[in-house]
Amino acid sequence: MRQFKFLRWLSGIALVLCLWLHLTRPVQASIHRYPEADGQVMYRSLQTLRDGGDRAWQTVLFKRVNHGQVTTLHLRLVGFPGAAELLHPRSLHVSATGSSRQWDAPDVFAIAALDPALATSVGEYEFRDIMAQLETSLPLALTLSLQTGDSLTLTVPPFAVREWRKLLDR
Repeated sequence: MRQFKFLRWLSGIALVLCLWLHLTRPVQASIHRYPEADGQVMYRSLQTLRDGGDRAWQTVLFKRVNHGQVTTLHLRLVGFPGAAELLHPRSLHVSATGSSRQWDAPDVFAIAALDPALATSVGEYEFRDIMAQLETSLPLALTLSLQTGDSLTLTVPPFAVREWRKLLDR
């Protein structure tokens, strides 16, 4: 009986230790490289952010490099269909939290004209000028214009901004 209690206690300690080691691993960057065509490569950073209504948004910062030259640096925001209807074409307002820095990213979502139903939950914005001016990893506030006339704000945490800045170096 005493040996059984000791084994149960030892198993419990081992389980707690395994969980602790698993949950405290350092965060790994999620920048991925995708060969697209002869001489063209896409790099992307994928994050999931939540808005003020606790709705999930997928944020994808991606750049295309063709024969060593960056041709595209866009931020794509994808919400759950029907959760919020984006207004196109409207610039994305970006501000650095704790700073007076503000920018407007032009709306470049070309599919809007082809499939209006898809366009209400997806936005894509030119982000090259903004990324070139980001000097720190301060949190960012992304403000989207909605068809209702309201706006929606997503907060990009410092770890995501840091990853976006690393994307520039690839």
